[in-house]
Amino acid sequence: SSFWIVTFIMRSTLTTGPKFRDHLCLLFLPLASKLVSVSIRFLVPIVLVLTLLGSYALTSGISGPFTVVIAGGLGYFLRRNNYPIAPMVIGLLLGRVAEGELLRSYQLSGGDPLYILSRPIALCLIGGTIFLWTLRMGLRKYDLFKSRA
Repeated sequence: SSFWIVTFIMRSTLTTGPKFRDHLCLLFLPLASKLVSVSIRFLVPIVLVLTLLGSYALTSGISGPFTVVIAGGLGYFLRRNNYPIAPMVIGLLLGRVAEGELLRSYQLSGGDPLYILSRPIALCLIGGTIFLWTLRMGLRKYDLFKSRA
């Protein structure tokens, strides 16, 4: 019966596919390890061109590469002036979600911005933030906690 033949083919494809992929990756591992020895003066332009081409292909317009250049300039400025990169990345990733939830809570409150102060969890989070901020400022004043700038 053809059902069992199709089942056998599907099962063998699912089990041999990952094995073939793994062996293929092992075959190209020596070639990939040579990538580490490439000089940075060759690697940076290649990555830059591929990034710009990829962003152009993704957006089908100039807005993609323009955004990449702006983000690169911002990253260079932040690194040059010893700003931490992690908070910027977290802000970029969670900013849209936080803005949406803030707008939703504002709409639920009927336009009352003080509505957030009536929720106990929000009060605990705000209080903890203020406590930790003042603790950090106090410890920095006595040189017990120095900024990692």
